[in-house]
Amino acid sequence: YPAYLLYEYLRSQKGREALGLIQTGTTVRVLPSSQLEQLSLPSCPSGAAALGDSLKLAALRYAADAAALRRNYDEKREALLDPFFASGR
Repeated sequence: YPAYLLYEYLRSQKGREALGLIQTGTTVRVLPSSQLEQLSLPSCPSGAAALGDSLKLAALRYAADAAALRRNYDEKREALLDPFFASGR
């Protein structure tokens, strides 16, 4: 299973349900490594490696775009607030 494909499956509703079946504990959820073998996964589709690569690329692009948006916001916020804070001195 490509890592990003597995990651997306585990984040999905069906993946969370599958994890819920093998987790133990009520307050603190525990996932025993011995139980991981019992985790039910959908059959790996043909082209799974390419799908995993596409998911990885999309995740990396998202992270880069989010970081750029945050930097842009922080810069504009600072430029707008600097005169305001300076006037209070």
